[in-house]
Amino acid sequence: MYEWHKKEAPLLGLQGSGGGLGFLAGRGGGGIEVSNEYLYLPFNETSSSRTKYGNYASSLTLNAGGQAEAIHPYAITDSTYNSGNARSHRCNGQSDTCYFNGNSILGSIGTNDVCYDMWYNWRGTGNGGGSYGFVGDYAGANLYSTTRSGLDANNYMKFGGIASNVLAGYYYGGTGVEFATSISTDGNLNTWYHALVLRKSNKWYTFVNGVLNAYYAESSPHNIANGGGFHFGTIDRSGHWWNANVADYMFQRGTDIFYDIDSSVNASNIGTTYFTTPKYKNKIMAISSNANFSILKAPTDFITE
Repeated sequence: MYEWHKKEAPLLGLQGSGGGLGFLAGRGGGGIEVSNEYLYLPFNETSSSRTKYGNYASSLTLNAGGQAEAIHPYAITDSTYNSGNARSHRCNGQSDTCYFNGNSILGSIGTNDVCYDMWYNWRGTGNGGGSYGFVGDYAGANLYSTTRSGLDANNYMKFGGIASNVLAGYYYGGTGVEFATSISTDGNLNTWYHALVLRKSNKWYTFVNGVLNAYYAESSPHNIANGGGFHFGTIDRSGHWWNANVADYMFQRGTDIFYDIDSSVNASNIGTTYFTTPKYKNKIMAISSNANFSILKAPTDFITE
């Protein structure tokens, strides 16, 4: 049976052999919620305010916006997570969003490793709205340029819907790369997906629901000199946005990344490399600041449902 190998506690692991994904949360020692090694946005608030955890966000300005909608990718039964309320952030208009202004900690990835993951639910499409928008610091020509700092049209990261596909990519020095072009499609709206994007040693891995979906190796280190002005949903102010719900957004960079991966994994392993989809249930933080988890190639006898 495939086994999820872990290096630090608390744990992520498989439940039984039936393919179910599970999470074991632990509070650990010390002030987990004030770690300086991640940015975590539960997006589980019942109002337009947005709670953040981790010192990556300590000097950022989080602006209210978007809708707090009562849908969530997994069941919440414990009272530590907004008394069991299951909510997520929805961008459903060019102004219905939340964003961070620029910050030197979150931004300027350079050639460093980076990792982010989230749950998303693409709700609706439409030319001029619903099919065009990103999570990231994409710098569209009309993207609130007078009120949002940390945006660079030649250097940014993006994850979101364009036309009929959800894609992921980045720009470095004016050159664009889309390393995952069909993470999901508009043929599967109103469906929750978990996505994890990992850049490790200048190689990019994209996982969808825990399975390797795309792989890209840089020919030489690409310097992504972005400014960290992250936003959730909009692409510009000309009527373009990604009509989607987002939950459990987690970001790490450099040596702070929680995940490691077998260096031999490449495009030939698409569909056969797995990790356990995380469920960050506790608002106190579900994983410790020094957590380190391995993503491994599945053995030849691995069976999933």
